[in-house]
Amino acid sequence: MTTEAIVADGIAKHFGDVEALKGVSFAVPEGSVLGLLGPNGPGKTTAVRVLTTLLAPDAGKATVLGHDVRADAQIVRASIEVQPPPRCGVLRQGDAVTRPAREVLASDRIEP
Repeated sequence: MTTEAIVADGIAKHFGDVEALKGVSFAVPEGSVLGLLGPNGPGKTTAVRVLTTLLAPDAGKATVLGHDVRADAQIVRASIEVQPPPRCGVLRQGDAVTRPAREVLASDRIEP
C-alpha cells in the first residue's frame, strides 16, 4: 500500500480576475520526487505556495503528510522544508541552509 505524501484535490486560486489554479489535482507517493515543469504563468509557484501554506486555496483541498494545509498549517510547516534557490547559484557562509538542504546543494559553490 502506497502512502501519499502530497494530495491536491481540485485546488483553485484566483488573484482578482486571474485564475492562477483551476481545479488542480494530483498525488505524490511518499518517497518519490515531484518536478513541476512548464512555461511561465501556468501556476507552478502558486501551487507550491498553497502546498507550503503560504497561500490559502480558494477552493479544493490539499494535504501534506496527511495534514490539511488550511486546518493544520503549523503542523505542515513544521513537517516540511522549503529552500529558496541560491542567489545566482552561490551560497554564502552563514546562509540559512539546514543539513538536508546542504546534502542536496553540496554541488553548489560556497563563498566566505
